[in-house]
Amino acid sequence: MHRILAVHLPTFAVDRVRQSAGGRAAPILLVEETRGTQRIGACCERARAAGARSAMTVAHARALLVECEPVIEPFDPEGDALALAALVPWASRFSPTIAVEGPGGLLFDVTGTRRLFGEEARLAREVAHAFEGRGFGVRVAVAGTIGCAWALARHGPPGVPCVPTGDERRALGPLPVVALRIEAETAAGLGELEIETIQEVLDLPRSGLPARFRGELLERLDQALGRAFEPVLVERVLPPLRASHAFEAPVGLEVVQHTVESLLRTLTKDLDARRLGARRLELELTCAEAEDARASILLSRPSPSYAHLLSLLAPRLERIQLGFGAERVSLAVPDAGPADQQQVSAWGTDQRPSNPRRREGFDAELGRLVDNLVLRLGRQKVLAMECIDTHAPESAHRATPILDAKRRAEGESVPLPPLRPTRLFDTPPRVRVETADGAPARIAWRGGLRDVRAYFGPERVRPPWWKKGKHEARDYYRVLDGDGRWLWLLLTADGRWFAHGEWT
Repeated sequence: MHRILAVHLPTFAVDRVRQSAGGRAAPILLVEETRGTQRIGACCERARAAGARSAMTVAHARALLVECEPVIEPFDPEGDALALAALVPWASRFSPTIAVEGPGGLLFDVTGTRRLFGEEARLAREVAHAFEGRGFGVRVAVAGTIGCAWALARHGPPGVPCVPTGDERRALGPLPVVALRIEAETAAGLGELEIETIQEVLDLPRSGLPARFRGELLERLDQALGRAFEPVLVERVLPPLRASHAFEAPVGLEVVQHTVESLLRTLTKDLDARRLGARRLELELTCAEAEDARASILLSRPSPSYAHLLSLLAPRLERIQLGFGAERVSLAVPDAGPADQQQVSAWGTDQRPSNPRRREGFDAELGRLVDNLVLRLGRQKVLAMECIDTHAPESAHRATPILDAKRRAEGESVPLPPLRPTRLFDTPPRVRVETADGAPARIAWRGGLRDVRAYFGPERVRPPWWKKGKHEARDYYRVLDGDGRWLWLLLTADGRWFAHGEWT
């Protein structure tokens, strides 16, 4: 007999923004853009009391909130889902079996937890108080099925309802049909028949439901009543990647070095078991009669290699001042990512390629080179070129610290610009162009007059709308001259020609 505890955080998105805003009491509006218009995706109770509603325009909501300037933040459902999943390790104190269910919902399998927490009602109150203590509005319900607990947490009466197993039909009866987790189309079809509650659905002949509402309605109904099995899709909670050791008395640098090596072996084994690599490594030393020492190492790519991580840690460790000695050593991997996996044998033998470049790949060696350069030269001295999403060709690239560039490249996709020259001139030189029917025909440049054998264009590049008046639109031509050189010619609005780049 399973028992499910459902937690619903109806204002999770707003509460999360309020926490990041320092708990300010100003009204909060979460905004999303729909067809070029900013509309409210969610809002706090204070804004709702003033008349603000979801899908209302921001301008309309501002007009209602005249007494206080609201806090306006983007509505970020994906970020909310990640933040909710991040609560799972903290919430695992109540049950090891937890699942994220829809927006703002968590499911706990509390079967067999009576010995630890006592009665279910007491456990439900403790869960509610724990979430409220973190600043979240919460509703909690306990039932024998996922469907029933979910429905009561979202649409049930106030308080903390605890429904005994087998009593789901009575508890679900008064609730609206949307509490069955059915699609909007199915709920609308029931509304056309003036069926508003689950009890009215139960009163209908069961044989006629599949033909009118497909199989979804019966499936959800059977799951809520316990007639059909529904598993809890568990969010696996892994222990943090951390290892530490406390000494009985302060020790010197040599002992600390050996201890760090041992802790690092433990961490790399954990990383390998999870198929992960370290993106960031943090070392913390508790020193006797001296300030605690810390060192943080960023990596250009996830690395599970013990030798590579130790080579980055060792120089930092040698520069740490231990005072009268270290009392505790802690090593952690707060940021990890998927590590590259290579097949070393096709038939399960222990034979491995002798060439390390083939075994681990050129990218792994390049990542180690970058990490060592950053360690020796500094983070701001090792740069990489990255693309910028802009139409202005002279601003389409910039040099940035390579570690920051790699992390941005993993998190977002910058569209590739149109065909651009391999070389852009810092100061485009003026050229004289003879035209025929508005197109370039001859070019006078670098002491010679050359015929145009072929051209493509024009490609019009306009400035951003907020810079209009400062920069005019430009027309670009790809031109092949008589010497076989491809040039990128720029025609300004006032009729002047420049050579902005060339293909070499």
